[in-house]
Amino acid sequence: SLDDMKKRAKRSLIVMDFLRRHIRALQREPSRQELHAAFIAQKNNFAEPARAEMFLIEVPFESMLPDGVTPAKASPEDWSAAMAKARDRIQTAKRELASGVEFPAVAKAYSTGLAHQLGGALGEITPGSLTDKWTAAEELCFTLESGTVSDILELEHAYCIVKCGKKTPAKAPTFEAAQKVLTDQLLDRDFNRRRAEYIQKLIDQSTIENKTEFFLAVLAAAPKPPAYRDEPQTSSAGAAPNTTGY
Repeated sequence: SLDDMKKRAKRSLIVMDFLRRHIRALQREPSRQELHAAFIAQKNNFAEPARAEMFLIEVPFESMLPDGVTPAKASPEDWSAAMAKARDRIQTAKRELASGVEFPAVAKAYSTGLAHQLGGALGEITPGSLTDKWTAAEELCFTLESGTVSDILELEHAYCIVKCGKKTPAKAPTFEAAQKVLTDQLLDRDFNRRRAEYIQKLIDQSTIENKTEFFLAVLAAAPKPPAYRDEPQTSSAGAAPNTTGY
């Protein structure tokens, strides 16, 4: 019931609060040497990769197939004609850009692929963000200067034009910036170890005089599986009622 859940949650919070107070009093702050060793072990986790805003005008060959012709049923002639149409479309888009038309407007007008309704905006990416078909386009983006547009790029599945927006260079990790996170990590790790040892100590010191009665009580208190909750529980002659649902 809801009251049972509230009581269980309250008990869990009380136990956790006690453990934190009890164990925190035994803990010490990690030394600088310990922090530095942890930093070296996971240095790459604190590095900030390069980032770039990427915009894409993409004309997949598939989108230029005749109406009603699926890629699976397209003939070599269909694919050849589709590639020619895609080439013409991307060249027209390139001319529009050269004439001064803004990239988002050209993308909405000529792109038939990724994010065309958003003006080709893919947002900020990091190396490896795009995979499979767009890997080459992503790599090209990071070679461009901020605000510049690429030439037409032929991919396996499409022709495309890439624009690089704002670029942020990669940042090497610094020990000073990572110390707070490392301190919390080491304290949490030490807390979990001490908590497990403390609970195991209590278990080792405890005794259960009537194990059968104890285990039956545990089973009776355990939540019943959903499939059994609505079924009436019966007992055989001479046997205790089945209160567990099994």
